[in-house]
Amino acid sequence: MRVVSCELRVVRHASRITFYALLLFLVGCGSQYKTDAYAAAMSWLDAHALPVERVAMAETLAQHGTDRPTLTLPEDDDAATLLATLRAESPDYVVAWPGVAWDGARAHPWFQEHYRFLDALSGSGDGLTPLRIYSYTPSPFDLGEWQPVQQFLGGTALELRAVRLNRQRLIPGEPLYITLAWRGDLFALPDAQRLVFRLLDAPRNAGVSSALDTDLYAQVEHEMVAGLPPDLRRDGEDLTSRHTLTLPDDLPYGDYALTLTLYQRSGEPVGDENLPLLTLSRPPDVTRERPVPEIEGMWSLGEAIALIGYDAPERVAPGDTFRVMLYWHARTAVSDDYTVFVHLLDAGGAAVVQGDGKPVWWTFPTTQWEADQYIRDEHILELDAGTPRGDYTLAVGLYDAVTGTRLDVTDAQGVLLPGGRIELRIVKVR
Repeated sequence: MRVVSCELRVVRHASRITFYALLLFLVGCGSQYKTDAYAAAMSWLDAHALPVERVAMAETLAQHGTDRPTLTLPEDDDAATLLATLRAESPDYVVAWPGVAWDGARAHPWFQEHYRFLDALSGSGDGLTPLRIYSYTPSPFDLGEWQPVQQFLGGTALELRAVRLNRQRLIPGEPLYITLAWRGDLFALPDAQRLVFRLLDAPRNAGVSSALDTDLYAQVEHEMVAGLPPDLRRDGEDLTSRHTLTLPDDLPYGDYALTLTLYQRSGEPVGDENLPLLTLSRPPDVTRERPVPEIEGMWSLGEAIALIGYDAPERVAPGDTFRVMLYWHARTAVSDDYTVFVHLLDAGGAAVVQGDGKPVWWTFPTTQWEADQYIRDEHILELDAGTPRGDYTLAVGLYDAVTGTRLDVTDAQGVLLPGGRIELRIVKVR
């Protein structure tokens, strides 16, 4: 018995040694995998991402240290927490690690809409599930501010709480991206069949009970699914639905009402027909009423002209065509003929694209400007598909059409700006 007992002790001791050796080996492999994965991720980012772009990654990867802007994500986060963090921070890149949480996050419609898969990285080639890299893509449905509506439809428990548009000013031929926020009993309207948006003449038809063809400028309808709005998504306490309304190329100047009607299978509306959502406008190019630019400012060009603001995107992609809207103020009548320049400058100050021309599509030269007029002046820039990704400066100004001499520019504090140009904003080309 003593011999057997001794042999059992030896076996147990050897097993214990083997277990600890295996544990140390696995820990070492995990550590090596994380080290290799971090090196692979950093190498990929150094080759493809700009130094200023922010990257979301696991804390264990970020602990290795990096000069790159980083958003650290705890590895024990669940899918909902990961999504909430990404929605709040919108990092340029995400390095997703293996696990159930990321499986759930990557399957979510919001993630699929906003992040594009780029590459899979394996740190050690040992068959472990690789890291995955995604890049951020903005959505036009994210633009704009929520506007309250708070309408209960047809006396039911279903409430249309708010609406959001990507823009308040209408651009002919361009789509409106509409997001509706719903709350309450979504199954309160089992007979609802169609959801119809209309763009009507605001002064005459906003809130009336029917739409006349002479006053209808755009319309789109969506089929309800089992009485529910299409493309429903969870957004906090609300459910949201998304819709697109394309405007006609010949949309006249003026004010408009964006309306909504829900129709039953019988063709009767649920509640009011043409429920007013928002009042929108296509403003005139020349007016004596001060416009409200998306980004306001004050720059003086010579004595007679001021730039009071502009509309321009913060982010575009190589190959994109984008609009720059300038809002000029004629303090006095302008006697000289000036040309507007709109340049997108690289880090060295060279123009990668430009849109020079007389104001308002060459139709309203500065020699026709009268005192106290406001001029809405649009320019379109077309980026080449091969434009390198990076941060570019949007610069504008005026120059004499004959001599090419630029007008002096001063800012709101009276400081003379170099180069006779106004540097409006940084445009991210991604």
